[in-house]
Amino acid sequence: MKNTAVLLINCPDRKGLVAAVASLLYRHGANITHADQHQDHEAGLFFMRVEWTLEGFDLKPFREEFQAMAGGFAMEWRLNVMAEVPRVALFVSQQLHCLVDILHRHQAGELHCSIPLIVSNHRDAAALAGFYGVEFRHIPVTPEAKQDADAEQQRLIAAEDIDLIVLARYMQILSPEFVEQYPARIINVHHSFLPAFVGARPYHAAFRRGIGTRWKISFRRAGISRSPSCRGPSCGTWSTAFCAMGIRRSCSTEGEAMTRRHFVWGATGLAAEASAAQAARS
Repeated sequence: MKNTAVLLINCPDRKGLVAAVASLLYRHGANITHADQHQDHEAGLFFMRVEWTLEGFDLKPFREEFQAMAGGFAMEWRLNVMAEVPRVALFVSQQLHCLVDILHRHQAGELHCSIPLIVSNHRDAAALAGFYGVEFRHIPVTPEAKQDADAEQQRLIAAEDIDLIVLARYMQILSPEFVEQYPARIINVHHSFLPAFVGARPYHAAFRRGIGTRWKISFRRAGISRSPSCRGPSCGTWSTAFCAMGIRRSCSTEGEAMTRRHFVWGATGLAAEASAAQAARS
């Protein structure tokens, strides 16, 4: 793994932010290898991700000086070393295609993380977890025992020192109390049918309305993620065979979206995007 550091920033937008960060890195002798920034003009927010090599770079004095500077810009920030391996917990229910894709790519060395834990409200994934040598915990979730399930999940996450939670087709709504425990540390993959087609069988509902699909990744907040991308009347019809093909392809695309868009970038960048999304919506 490359020996680099990544700085993630979000703050109120104003002049001089890029210059201030770049100048400080330059004074400390950083060799910047990658930098991205984005302005949300409606929310008045600024987001930045900057990566640099650590050869000959002393993080401690930079961190101290940057912390003082960040206060003046009202910055929320994180500094991560990319050589450190994040620990990921996968939450899944009965549909296993996202889980299969993630575990396979992890075994193939494509994902820079360790996966010590799989949590599910069903037992369907137990054999798959055993095949890949990952601890599997079955935690049933019922309306009467929701708080107990949350408490057991949090206990496992703490015991395994988990850095990131991935909802790989976990078909439960997380409680606000659970989400608040892990700010910018939970991601979710879902179809872009929301809010038009909610529930466990969105492909079939969309088929009946003649609508295609694409996939998106979102930061998980309390309740169901919302998207404006599927509203309005039906636009044609599909044959039954094409619907089945669309479901198979969508499942494949869903798994690819989960891994390629986020894991390959790294958990650090993933948390940055989640933090940015949270800030933009708050």
